[in-house]
Amino acid sequence: MFVLRKDQIAALGRYALQEFENNMAQHLRAGFPVQTGILSEDALRGLVQFGIAAAREHGVVLEKDVRWYLECMIVYGRNFEADPRMAWGGRVLRTQSLTGTQKMDHMSCRGGSKPSRSNERRKNS
Repeated sequence: MFVLRKDQIAALGRYALQEFENNMAQHLRAGFPVQTGILSEDALRGLVQFGIAAAREHGVVLEKDVRWYLECMIVYGRNFEADPRMAWGGRVLRTQSLTGTQKMDHMSCRGGSKPSRSNERRKNS
């Protein structure tokens, strides 16, 4: 029988997180070239790590929702949930009765649309 030790499970978790960070950095670089163009690889990775931790603090933990949270960070700013101009976003993210997915769905409704490459292309046109 194959048995995984706790340290092996932890190592697999770290590897999965690093892969997710890599994928998100590539996604943000490709999807938001204007906003990420001035960032070094290390700075972009730091931003992704910051965003993952910030999302987790708000109960946003599913990959698709964290991706969306990171996109919001790129579009609205690193600490968008604390920005007075984005007060509604902060309220949504602090609402304990909503799941992470519900929070991110509401961000789309209030913000007008989900940040995406297609929205970015329209803004730059």
